Amino acid sequence: MIRRKDQMMFEPAPTGIEHLETMLKAIEEGRTVQFDYQSYYSNEPARAWEMIPCFLCIFEGRWYLIAELTDRSDTRRLALERMSALRITESRMVSSPDITLKEFFEGCYGIIRESHLKPRLIHLKADAQQRNYLRAKPLHESQEEIETAAEYSVFTYYVRPSFDFFQRVLWMREKVEIIAPDDVRTEMAKIVGQLSEMYR
Repeated sequence: MIRRKDQMMFEPAPTGIEHLETMLKAIEEGRTVQFDYQSYYSNEPARAWEMIPCFLCIFEGRWYLIAELTDRSDTRRLALERMSALRITESRMVSSPDITLKEFFEGCYGIIRESHLKPRLIHLKADAQQRNYLRAKPLHESQEEIETAAEYSVFTYYVRPSFDFFQRVLWMREKVEIIAPDDVRTEMAKIVGQLSEMYR
């Protein structure tokens, strides 16, 4: 029992946790799973899937399943909270041996892999305050501080410039700036320009 819990504040439990035990059992037994899935990016009705569960990961308060199609043609990243009618089937199939947690998310920030993007060395300039937060809790395992001045530091990251990465940089607002490479900086400028237009 946690003592003095009235003096501590916890984050809410990750969404989708109700499906966690079923998914882990399916992975352990090497069986496929069937479920209905409602995408937030589509107005279409929920779609029925049968997939080979590979592994689970948590990101920003959500549990995700990385699963392989039963014909092994592709993988999908699916939030457990959007699943319904989940069940373990009698079909015995295990994920392909080349699909591992480490390799799947190599060079990724967050949950979005975007396989068409390749990891890049990205330079991020942080002001004197924000760099302390980055030092205390690195943004990514590849983080290195390569330049330190009185008013700022420059950090490098070897990551894919994905939606999740840009979103995380935006979260730090004017405290940070992507300074290289040029095309990644340009993409961020485009995003900031769209935001500026929206708020005019």
